[in-house]
Formats: sequence, structure tokens, C-alpha cells
Amino acid sequence: MDARAGGRKFRSRHAHGCARTGSGVAVILFDPDGQLRILPTNAVAIVDSVDLVIRDPRGPIVVRNGIRNGSELTRNGLEALERHGYLSSLFESDVADWYLDEEGPAEDTDAAITTVVSAAAALGRPVLDCCCGFGRLSISLLSQGVEVYGVDVSERSVAAAAANVEAEGLLEGFRPIIADMANFGIQRFFGGAISAANSLRYLGSMGRVTRHMRLMGQSLVEGAVFALEVDTNSMPGGATWNMPRGELTWEVLSVDTLAGESLERVTVRDHSGNTLLSELQHQVSVSSDQLLEIASTAGFTFREAWDKRRKSLSQAELPEYEGNIWYIFDRQ
Repeated sequence: MDARAGGRKFRSRHAHGCARTGSGVAVILFDPDGQLRILPTNAVAIVDSVDLVIRDPRGPIVVRNGIRNGSELTRNGLEALERHGYLSSLFESDVADWYLDEEGPAEDTDAAITTVVSAAAALGRPVLDCCCGFGRLSISLLSQGVEVYGVDVSERSVAAAAANVEAEGLLEGFRPIIADMANFGIQRFFGGAISAANSLRYLGSMGRVTRHMRLMGQSLVEGAVFALEVDTNSMPGGATWNMPRGELTWEVLSVDTLAGESLERVTVRDHSGNTLLSELQHQVSVSSDQLLEIASTAGFTFREAWDKRRKSLSQAELPEYEGNIWYIFDRQ
């Protein structure tokens, strides 16, 4: 996540031993529009291939005929999951407009952008903004004179990114694309790529993370740089941030180290205490060692890493660091 638009109220973490193991793997379903939807097994169940059971803390919610063909959500099933907050809508909601940093990237992100732009400019190649959202990073990249391909699976986000880029007078160098990052690649094309705000952890499964990294390795030319911001040591606990129009609380409820997934809840309230959004999120849980191994197999070499305060982190420090880390990889 990327919640740096306001002051942090508190942050608490439990001991590493509190991470759960062996609770199951993610359920990956298609919605009526053909999009992949990833749900944690401890939040939903499928009965007789047709009924959807939402494991709500207040009691199970049975959605009759919520599933079709064993793997596709019906419209009724999709609406029930959205209504009860079991599908993430944060990054497609109006809340995202102020959840994301309204004043532009912070110092740690600026450093990543500069590193990527430097490599891409030297190679004379465009930059790939992975999971571009509403175009916040794309605008920063474009303002430094590079061509940018902004890719996101959300049609609304890509349309918003294009509109925001146009409002800045930078549309000429922007190439907006609607695509799933686990299945997107252009052979030997980009001189740099950037992925911020834990986007990697929203890909749904470790297999899809591995495929994404492999496709990035194939899409970047030799000498290119891939900057990746991710929390590689997510542990149960929570934090609340003061935002410009309210506050956001992010809780890691459980971490399954065997399945490589975490269950997290995000709650957004306005200054009057009214809840604007509350939902469960399924995220991939990936360790620093796993990420470095996946990146190496994909053709990347680890260069350096830093935290939100721009403190440099050695490779030996990565497994114990708590919080988002910027990883900088060179394409071999």
C-alpha cells in the first residue's frame, strides 16, 4: 500500500511467530465480465459448484446460485461479494482519489522514478508503469521526458489515468493499455519499469507473481532497470494514517506462509467517523528471499534497496525489515 498523504497515528506489529500456516490457497474465479477475481479460502466457500458461501464473522451468508460452471461468479454472486466487502474496490472507488498521495510521489518514490528514467533515457526506450492506477507515477515519469506505457487491468483506472495525464498536457507521450500484468509483455522493448504501492501483491497468487516477473524480464532490454516497491515481510498487525479528508486503517489479519497469501482489511473513515469503505483484501505474501530468487530466475540482478525514509538496506537486512521496500533490479 501507499498511504503517505498524511501523518501516521499508530503502527503495531505482532511477533513473527503469529503468522499462520497452512490455512489454504486462494480461490480464483471469473466474474460475469470475464475478469479474474481472487478470494481467500478462509473468506468464501463453494458448495455443490453452484452456491457461494461467504464466511462472514457474524455468520455464514449463503448466496444461492452464486456460482456458474464451478468457476464463474454469477451477477448475483458478484454483487453479494461487493455488498459485503469481500471484493476489493478501493482502487476503483472515489475513495482512491484521496487515498493516494495528492501531492505527488514522496522522496523514496522520486528516487525510484529518477533511477528508472535515467536508464530508459540512456537506452532511448520507453518506461512501463505497471498497474498504473490513476496515472500518478506516469505523470511524474512523463514530466521527465520519457515515453510511458501505463498498464492496468481496471478500465476505469486507465481511463482516469489518461484523463489526468491529458490535464497535465502530457498525453502525447502516454500509451494507456488495459491488460492483466500477469499476462502482459512486449519482447525486448522497455528501457525501464516501475511498480509501486504493493501492486505486485495484488496479482493473486505466487504463480502469477512469478509469471509477471518472467514477462518483465522478457520485456526489458539489457541495461534496463526495474524498480519495485513491495512489503516482503507482511505480518499480522495494523496501522492508521491521517489523510487529507479522514483516516485510513490497514490491518493484516492473517498471513499464511505455506500458501503465500495474506488476508487484510482496509477501512476508510471521514473526519466525522463515518465509514466510507471497509473491505477484505487478499494479497500475495512474498518474502524478500523469494522475490530475489524469482527476480534472478527472470534475468534480473539485485542492485540496491531502500525504505520509505530513503535509508539504504543491505541484502542481509531485507528479511527482517518491516514495511515497504523499494527494490532496484538491473536487467542482465
